[in-house]
Amino acid sequence: MKFAKRLSQEIREEWAQDYISYRKLKRCLKRLKIQRGQKELRVQGPTAADALVEEASPLLDGSSEPRREFRALLDEDAAKVAAFYVRQWGLLHQEFLQLYGHPGAPTVFDVIQDAGTQEQREKIKQLYISAMRLRRYSELNAVGFRKIVKKHDKVSGETLSVPFMARLGHERFMHLHELDDLLLQLSTAYSQASNGALIDNDADVVRVLLEAGPRQTQLVLRWRWALLAAVVATVLYCVPILHSQPAAHRCVSMLAFVTIFWVTEAAPFFVTALAVPVLAVLMRVLRDPSTGELLSAADATKLMLSQVTNHTVMLVIGGFAISAAFSKHHYELHAASFIQRRFGHRPRVFLLAVMLLAWFLSAWISNVAAPVLVFSVLQPVLHDLPEGGGYVKALLLGLAFASNIGGMLTPIASPQNAIALGFLSEYDPADAISFLQFCVIAFPFGVVAVLLLWLFLLVALRPNDVVRISEIAFEPQKYTWAHYVVLLATLATIGLWASLQYTQSVFGDMGLVAMFPLLLFLSLGVLSKHDFNEFNWPLVYLIGGGNCLGAAISSSGLLALLGDQLRPLLTPLSGWQAFMVLVIAICIVTMFVSHTVGALILIPVVISVGQEIGHAKVLVLGATLMCSGAMLLPFSSFPNTLMMLAEDEIGRHYLRVRDFVIYGGAMTLVVLVLLASWGYLLLWATFA
Repeated sequence: MKFAKRLSQEIREEWAQDYISYRKLKRCLKRLKIQRGQKELRVQGPTAADALVEEASPLLDGSSEPRREFRALLDEDAAKVAAFYVRQWGLLHQEFLQLYGHPGAPTVFDVIQDAGTQEQREKIKQLYISAMRLRRYSELNAVGFRKIVKKHDKVSGETLSVPFMARLGHERFMHLHELDDLLLQLSTAYSQASNGALIDNDADVVRVLLEAGPRQTQLVLRWRWALLAAVVATVLYCVPILHSQPAAHRCVSMLAFVTIFWVTEAAPFFVTALAVPVLAVLMRVLRDPSTGELLSAADATKLMLSQVTNHTVMLVIGGFAISAAFSKHHYELHAASFIQRRFGHRPRVFLLAVMLLAWFLSAWISNVAAPVLVFSVLQPVLHDLPEGGGYVKALLLGLAFASNIGGMLTPIASPQNAIALGFLSEYDPADAISFLQFCVIAFPFGVVAVLLLWLFLLVALRPNDVVRISEIAFEPQKYTWAHYVVLLATLATIGLWASLQYTQSVFGDMGLVAMFPLLLFLSLGVLSKHDFNEFNWPLVYLIGGGNCLGAAISSSGLLALLGDQLRPLLTPLSGWQAFMVLVIAICIVTMFVSHTVGALILIPVVISVGQEIGHAKVLVLGATLMCSGAMLLPFSSFPNTLMMLAEDEIGRHYLRVRDFVIYGGAMTLVVLVLLASWGYLLLWATFA
């Protein structure tokens, strides 16, 4: 097993930032290797003597940026690990002294004398476990430093390992005798106090010993928040809020339960999503759309399971296939390198470039497929950025929110756009809006929105922790037939997505088109079974659970009830007042259900009100744009969900729910204000 993989498996998550940055150091060496190879190419040629002289000395002088970066990071990691070990050893030693109350260092005999009670034995065991974990931490980092400096010597032609390891040998974490002495004392004390029982046979200690193997993610339920969700849902279930609509009433209770679980992260997102179809069937919230009667358990189950793998889910899986093929053939590294070379020295402009790329692609291949592709481009960059910094958050939130805004730009950018135009032409063909008319409104609005988003992220997050984007290091592959298959299949898929309005009678839906590259890549061996298994399946089922929630809210009559309550309130209002009320209502609803479901239920209400007051086009397009502008929660849109589940190299999420609540909520307000001013002006000038 390669050491980088071993480190990622054995790392303790709470100590993650205090380990050697092994992968970052390897990337520095990769850049150094590429630069060295380029220098070797330059010295080959007319003067072989010059080349020999150059080869006899280090190919890269001390001012080489990859070399400086490597050495600075190596020294920083060595100091970090040494300081962490000293802190942890101090805490262990302090606990040892507090346990036995001796002013000096206790001996094994002091420990044995005081270790007779069960409480004392438990304390000894916990201290032993802590010492074992610190010992493993020291061993892993020591091995990491030895391996990385050897790699450096091999790549650079220099001899750094000898002086560096000699200097590192003075650090305490390189010498384990003090930990071994402590472990021996604790083991002896435990054995004496337990009638000869060995501490290494204790179940808790055995579990810690097994931590050295492949790390398994534990799905831990946070009971406090789970209990809160259960109490709130029970109260809502018992209080007769919607006594005339029992299915909608039960749906409110279910919605509260699921929302609290998602917002508080009481359980992993996809686990909560998998619970949605179960809750919907057991709580009897699904009705027959034609009769209004409750569906039987069998019919309700069929409806829920059909939502788990609907066309949106297949579109996502197709996006994963293209993304995986791009990554396997280094296309995303070429794209990331292209952007880095032009904007890497200006991180703020680099942020804008990434956002504009996601924004533009979302317009033509949908804001479901586009963020998957752009995120694959962004991943090599994220790995070299400071952990937990403002710039990482700005990049990921910028990608998500720019994709949301990109979903406004064309009728094919997101399903709600096509739904709205379809409803409008169906209700009254005279109100039909063409593809070009839609773009004339949406693009000017989207340009201003994405620029405001960029400025907002710069002000709110102050991403000043990065002064330069590191060079993307990769060794160019020789182009094979597989490279051309991936490129041509991707372009063909994008073309079919963009032209679906003309070929829908043949291909039916974007989800079916998305299956073509998946089938092609798997059939030709471009992607393997392992690649398929590596797809982000938790995200797939999270989207499926969101689809189930939207279908349940729709089937229960809850959203229809909301529409019925809004219609009489809006009719007497002026055009701008009705516009604002509808936009705010759409905003609130689509923050808690998918944008598509919100459009399906509320757009007919908007059309009805618009026809009564005479401004159907203005109201419908305004409401449609706002559908994509709701960004408050991670499950408000697919781009938000994708970024919420983005993980670093050791499996930690970059973003938390509160990041979306704070910055997504603020950006939603920005879009709302922009739509009430600039958007309404565009709509009124075009259609009024």
